[in-house]
Amino acid sequence: MGRPVIDLNDLSFTAWDQLEALIPWNSAGSLAEYFGVSDSTLRRRVSEHYGTTFEQVKAKCLEEIRNKLRHKQLEVALDGNPAMLVWLGKQYLDQKDQSKIQNTHEIKTIEQIVKERKEVTNEQFTAIESSGSGSGIGIPEECSDEQNDPSLD
Repeated sequence: MGRPVIDLNDLSFTAWDQLEALIPWNSAGSLAEYFGVSDSTLRRRVSEHYGTTFEQVKAKCLEEIRNKLRHKQLEVALDGNPAMLVWLGKQYLDQKDQSKIQNTHEIKTIEQIVKERKEVTNEQFTAIESSGSGSGIGIPEECSDEQNDPSLD
């Protein structure tokens, strides 16, 4: 002889629609534990009542919630909520944010840069070289390695 039949209406809830409200957010095991019945008893009773499995009832309940949520989102968007309009556009109309970066700088080739640089003439180079302290390249005395190198002392 099996366990006695437990009438779900005698538990903490009084109607099947209350159980439907709990099914989307809980597993069969957690609901069974909450109501003090075994997992298999809860599953069997749900199957007897709805004519389908607990998982299918849960999926149906979640789909109904999603549909209500979509409807409410559309309602809010159509009432003029710009953020909701943008979000729904991205979700259902494949709309995207576009980032436009505009470069105001001219891109130059190496050849253009070389042509634009001022070339040092031979006369200018000779003047720079002769104005130095004997280093041959116009480095001031105070910057000369020979003068500042402690190993030469």
